[in-house]
This record gives sequence, structure tokens and C-alpha cells, in this order.
Amino acid sequence: MMQNGWRLIVGGVVVAGLAVGSIGVTRVLTEPGGKKTHTPKHDPKALEGVIAAATAKHRQGLIGEAIAITSEGVETWPESREMWLVHAEILMGDEAWAEAYDAFRVASRFGENEADAEIRFTMGTLAFQMGNLEQSASDYRRAQQLAPGEAKYPLYLAQVLRRQGDLDGARAALGRVTVLDDSIPQAWASLAGIASDAGNLEAALEYARKARTLAPEELGWRSLEASILRRGNRAEEAAILMLAALETLGEREPRAEIDAVEEAALALGAMGEPDRAAELWARTADAWPASPKANFEAAVGAERIGEASKGVKYAERAALLGHPLGEAVAARLRQAAEGT
Repeated sequence: MMQNGWRLIVGGVVVAGLAVGSIGVTRVLTEPGGKKTHTPKHDPKALEGVIAAATAKHRQGLIGEAIAITSEGVETWPESREMWLVHAEILMGDEAWAEAYDAFRVASRFGENEADAEIRFTMGTLAFQMGNLEQSASDYRRAQQLAPGEAKYPLYLAQVLRRQGDLDGARAALGRVTVLDDSIPQAWASLAGIASDAGNLEAALEYARKARTLAPEELGWRSLEASILRRGNRAEEAAILMLAALETLGEREPRAEIDAVEEAALALGAMGEPDRAAELWARTADAWPASPKANFEAAVGAERIGEASKGVKYAERAALLGHPLGEAVAARLRQAAEGT
């Protein structure tokens, strides 16, 4: 079963040969005086030594030195797929996305099989990181071709296709995910989002509830379900769902809780209960005083129910934390408070 909380991030690639015995690269490519020696290109021990030396530097955090070693390595062994893969991996450690992608692409020219699907997946993620959605989709498709039984690849492909506006393609990719593994909440949540955007709220609600059932501790899936309920004029159900979650679930990240509070407050507002929404935001701002958003919303909520003096501290705190509208709201609330 795949784990919850996936994000589109660049993952490392496990490359065979990274753990070989250590031989200093200077012993392989240079004489003690610094002059280069002739190294037989087909000497496997020399190649292993360069890889080991680069890996050691990388582990020590000496990324620049590691890149210098692998750069020379790919010049010396341009036909070594393993050398190109190590070079790419180390370039990723330096966030040199374009150079790492090019190194992976060279390595892929030597042939690919099912075991290389993760490398293609990493290429797709690098392309995504660089904003090249078309290339990212192409690489994710290739990973899917190499390992057709792996659900992760069509899941990521679907996210890229959705960003490109290819909703039919995204739906098809997500359908493939659910066939391969129907226990991935992200797939059902994505289907819910697509259906909701298309106005098919009944299907969207069904998908969102599947996601929530698979990961009941994940506030994001509850927020998604609540937003669909609210769009269907079922604000009271949305409020009940979110308020119950906020009261019963355990420790959470501030961002996840604040997003959930926002959905609950929107539902309360739609029910005509701005006082409860304002109280909820005030409690949230008190619980997470370093959140610009929570403080700003608490200030606006107080203003909305005519409690300007109560909202001033939240607006001032939001401004101090860098909220772009914090100072304007603070000034307005101070003026209103002085006039009362």
C-alpha cells in the first residue's frame, strides 16, 4: 500500500555501485604532483575508485568536489552508464536540475528495462521541477511503460496532465491507478477534484468520501469533501464534518489545520453564522500565533461581527508577520475601535 502525504518532490535514485570500496580519486587520475596519468578506460577498478571517491565527497557534504570528480569521470568513461547515473545523482544534490536531467538522459541512451523505471520517474520529476510539463508527462509515461504494474507513475502523470488542462488524460491515468491499487487516497481525491470542477458534485462527493475513508486522519480529504458539500448547498453538513474533525483528530501541522479551519468557517458563513466563524478563527490564531493567515482571518472575522477592538491585535500581528493586507485592516480596525 502506498503511503499518505505524497508531494511532487525530487527523490533520490538508488544506483548500483555507490557503495563500492573507497579509493581516492587522486590515486586514480593523477600523480602525487598533480599531473594526470593515463587511466585505462576499461579498468573496472579505476571506475569503481572514481565512483567511491565521488560518493565519499558527497556524503561529507562536499558537493562541489564530488561534482568535479564525476564531471571528469564522465569524460574519462563516456560509455559508462553507471558513471553518468552517479554524476546525475550528485548534481541533484546541488539542485542543478537541468544538468542532472541531461546526465540521466545520457544514461538512458544505453538502454532501459523495468528496473530503470524509477530513474525515468526521477527525470519526470526533475522536468516538473524545471517547469517543463510536457517533458515531465513524457517521462512519467515512459516510467509507466517500463513498470506497468506500478501505480505511482500514472498517479504523478495524472497530476501533470491536470495542470496541462488534459482532464480526460488525467482521468484515464487515475483510472489506471485505481485498477492497480484502489487504496491510494490521492487518486480518489484527484478524481473528486476533477469531477467537482466539471460540476459533477455527486461523483465528486463519492470519490472524496473514498479518499477520507482510506485516510480518516488526513484533514485535507475532509476539507475536500466539505467544499463539495458546500458547493451543493449542504453547508450544515460541511460544518459538522469539519468541526468534528478539528475537535477529535490529534496533533496536526499548522497549515493543514488552518486550511481545515478555513473550510469550516466558510461553511459557518454560508449558514449565516459569522459569529461562530469569527470565534473559530480567533481560537485558531491564539493556537497558531505565528500564522499570518490565521491572524488576518481572525481580524476580518472580528470586523465582520462588529468587534473591531478585539480584531486589532490580530490585524497588527498579521501585519507584523508580513500579511500584505494586515496593516490596512489594522488601521481600519483601530479607527473603528476609537469611534466606538
